[in-house]
Amino acid sequence: MFIIVGLSLLGDSMLYTVIPAQIEAMPFSISQMSLLLSANRFIRLFSNYWAARIYKIHGQKYPFSISVIVAILITFGYGLSQTFWYFLFLRILWGVCYSFLRLKSLLVIFTSKINKSGEFTGKYRAFSRTGDIIGTLFAGILADRFGFQITTIVFGFISTISLILLFKIHQIEPNNKNYNNDFLSNEYARIGFFSNFKKILNDFKILSLMLMGFTLYFMIQGLIKSSYGIYISYAFESSLNIMKFNIGIATLNGFILSSRPFIELFLSASFGRLIDKYLKSKFLFILFFLQGVFFILLGLYINKYLTLLIPFLLFINSSLITIMIYTEIGNYNKYDISDRMANYTTSNDLGSAFGPVSLVILNFGISLQVLYFMFGIFIIIISINYLYNYHKR
Repeated sequence: MFIIVGLSLLGDSMLYTVIPAQIEAMPFSISQMSLLLSANRFIRLFSNYWAARIYKIHGQKYPFSISVIVAILITFGYGLSQTFWYFLFLRILWGVCYSFLRLKSLLVIFTSKINKSGEFTGKYRAFSRTGDIIGTLFAGILADRFGFQITTIVFGFISTISLILLFKIHQIEPNNKNYNNDFLSNEYARIGFFSNFKKILNDFKILSLMLMGFTLYFMIQGLIKSSYGIYISYAFESSLNIMKFNIGIATLNGFILSSRPFIELFLSASFGRLIDKYLKSKFLFILFFLQGVFFILLGLYINKYLTLLIPFLLFINSSLITIMIYTEIGNYNKYDISDRMANYTTSNDLGSAFGPVSLVILNFGISLQVLYFMFGIFIIIISINYLYNYHKR
């Protein structure tokens, strides 16, 4: 099931790789690009709860299947037209689909009777990233060689593999409307944005985890994913020359961004087991501090080749942080599991949505280096503040 989710991510990963790297050849301004890359996240502020409601009323089997099929059609659809409003519609529709895909995965993880939430979260992130790997690694290569439209067609056909896996799931999974009913509580499905938000404002731990999730997704899923192609195009102009081989910017961007899902695919399960056995809450914020340091190094732009190494460190660190936060949220028993996951996933969506939107600042003459440096300082301030309050309490 996690692989199906991964294959559904193909089209989304392709856009984040190709559009920023080829922004000058695309019919979009930077402001339009930032809106297109964030629209799918903003709609999830609402569609997360629509998905919970529909799963509760109609069961999981058929709504999940419909979302997979629509995701495949969206991937094909990216190649039909490049008008802004058409793309915006597809991005919003994709955001709704992903709410169903992700919630189904969370249901599998956090309603399991086996107490290995860290390991299961790692496996989910590993297997669901297969689409990210294909999308980021090969989208740039295909786009540099054959163009954007051909790339979308190729990726559309690859994503149809998920239909075979979906058929097998249909044969073994009943459409039981009462399955995992506690997770899909009425409160989760009914309340928009944040459930029990007033209580959470007074709960330091859950609020801090939500803030860290927001910031992490803002920086990695939002800012880096949507701007790194622009960043390296400034550093290497049109291509990188290695031993007389010219590597296009889209290809280079795809290679760098694909390292994140590669890391999660091969290391997430091990990270999860490590967290279950050894790592405690205080380590989470040490890792978060390091994340700020890495962004500051990107902002300082010490060496253009060093800028190719830093994202690898960012992605390894963020993978550890993400699994630790999911595990902390999942194991925190003060609130119902549905409230915890609703609040945390919504804060993630807010972060990843505002990340691309922050690129609008570039229109006012502020460089990406300055933007990275500023946000690195912000991350360090958050981590120091938490460590102070953590020990104080």
